Amino acid sequence: MTGVPKNYAYTVIDTVTGQAATVCKFRGITLNYNAKQLVNFDVIMAVILGTGEPTVTVHTEKKIKRKRNGGGTVAIVIEPEDKMYRISFFQRRRLGDNSTVSARPSMSDDLKFWLPFSCIVSGPSGSRKSSFVIRFLQNLDYLCTEPTFPGGIVWCYGEKSAVPSRHQLPANVRYNEGVP
Repeated sequence: MTGVPKNYAYTVIDTVTGQAATVCKFRGITLNYNAKQLVNFDVIMAVILGTGEPTVTVHTEKKIKRKRNGGGTVAIVIEPEDKMYRISFFQRRRLGDNSTVSARPSMSDDLKFWLPFSCIVSGPSGSRKSSFVIRFLQNLDYLCTEPTFPGGIVWCYGEKSAVPSRHQLPANVRYNEGVP
């Protein structure tokens, strides 16, 4: 089970002997004897299911760390440290049945391009203008309030080498050499 990316705990049962082994990995927390008393499979399961404390703090009295000094040198220091474990749904939202969905909202119509609109993409050679426009045109249904353009789309170009192949673009794109 996991409550945060790169942190997990699971139990494996040997089918022959019936013996159980628990594995726990928590990024940023050194799992010494004292830490394993605070952060283990049962505690994490209680945190995730909401039956335990929402956060678990692990205190290390003598944590060995590297610290940068002025001038680019690195010093090794020993100092106390507190690390906190808690469920993080920064990019996910938990539902009532403990399943999760993306926390990213769908794109609001306020953020989309409203028809009709004009758009000029400019930049120096090699700045991937054509790649940007191709991706934009491939995602019109997501980026614009209306997925179809009654007047069509005009791709103006100065060099034939800048014209993408037909299969990369929607069917209603017309090509025009130079600006009309």
